Amino acid sequence: GTRLAFTALAGQLDVFVTDGITLTNLTASRNPANDSSPAWSPDGTQIAFQSNRDGDFDLYLLDVSTGQIEQITVETTQGKVFDGFPAWSPDGTRIAFSSNVAGQFDVYLLDLSTRATTALTDDAGSNLFPAWSPDGKQIAFQSDRSGIEQVMVVNADGSGERQITEGVPMNGKAGHPAWLPDGRLMYESGVNADLDLFIFGQSLPFIGLSGSLEYDASWK
Repeated sequence: GTRLAFTALAGQLDVFVTDGITLTNLTASRNPANDSSPAWSPDGTQIAFQSNRDGDFDLYLLDVSTGQIEQITVETTQGKVFDGFPAWSPDGTRIAFSSNVAGQFDVYLLDLSTRATTALTDDAGSNLFPAWSPDGKQIAFQSDRSGIEQVMVVNADGSGERQITEGVPMNGKAGHPAWLPDGRLMYESGVNADLDLFIFGQSLPFIGLSGSLEYDASWK
């Protein structure tokens, strides 16, 4: 890709895009709200992001060429609801996201053609940061259902949910999964403030810098 979408603090959180030369704030002039967690559509024409412009955090789609913004999740539940951390399916037809609409944070799928949502998880823990596998068959996410954050994987149809990082290196927490193009899964793991990046199935860090934090991996 040639463009980078990211979140920056500019009075409030906004979504920016840069090609390495020019920098454009895509959301500031439209609403004085916090806009974050941008995710490009596979064809590069849209960006999904989370925003609290209606009071609660919901998901929105931004058309990159026109600047038009459309709200794609609307909650009727009383109280503060958070819909966030959008992740596009590789075919661009669905978005995985996390929501606490049912009380706890679960992973949901949003069908972009019908706007129907389906719960992919139903657990008392917090299930966050979904990430689609390159072939679209699996979704990895972070969950603390065991008492400490670990990486789970579930099939895109909701079957086969399993924890894959039990006994992770350093015997600590694991989270923020990200798939590599070849289908391997990267995640962050560590104890206390010492986090390194690992590839599932390997016992040594993929990136491990002494005395530093390595996290929020995104492969392009």
